[in-house]
Amino acid sequence: MKMKKEHYQKIETAINAAEKRNPGIKARYLNEGKPKSRYTWDMLHYSEIDGKTGTAFICSELYPYLNDKHIDTALNKIVGDYA
Repeated sequence: MKMKKEHYQKIETAINAAEKRNPGIKARYLNEGKPKSRYTWDMLHYSEIDGKTGTAFICSELYPYLNDKHIDTALNKIVGDYA
């Protein structure tokens, strides 16, 4: 994985917090037939990281050295099973 360890850890912490703030969100996505990729990216966008929105963090910290495929790999690892 090309993502820096500190970025991965920040995203993991933020996504876990977002899931705790929204109990049952994964089940809702599954019931609506939304794919895992939609869930993982939405969780990243809904997250707050270093006082920034997830989107701002992606743009300022990740896109300078990663592309969506690299980010997607990390998100899939963080979220784990989606069923």
